[in-house]
Amino acid sequence: MRRIHVAAVSVLAILLVASAASASGIRRVGPKANGTSITISRATTLVVSLQGNPSTGFSWRVQRVTRTVLKPLSVRYLPKKPLPGHIGGGGTYYLRFRAVGAGTTRLRLVYVRADPTNAVPAKSFSLRVRVPA
Repeated sequence: MRRIHVAAVSVLAILLVASAASASGIRRVGPKANGTSITISRATTLVVSLQGNPSTGFSWRVQRVTRTVLKPLSVRYLPKKPLPGHIGGGGTYYLRFRAVGAGTTRLRLVYVRADPTNAVPAKSFSLRVRVPA
């Protein structure tokens, strides 16, 4: 009888942890989400994945976001495995944000050179993000 009780409590604990993790989970979007709207709950991590190639001098940067709604966390680049004899084959940028407050924001990302004289982005990405109260 004691084993059944311990097993039941263990299962309940696992379910509670799993539901808490999903409530503050991860939402992933890519290039197909450009120009769309999403709704995420507070404490959710938003991961935007976009193709890029830093060997060209370009990188993805945050141009616009309401930081009281969506807080930028990090930008990470992972190169594709290069073909033999090829250098600078590109890869994927992962831009992470955390939903920190209720509201709506327009997240705008631009693919620009580090050189400030070239202010025109080669590409852009826009996403309307709503975080309900």
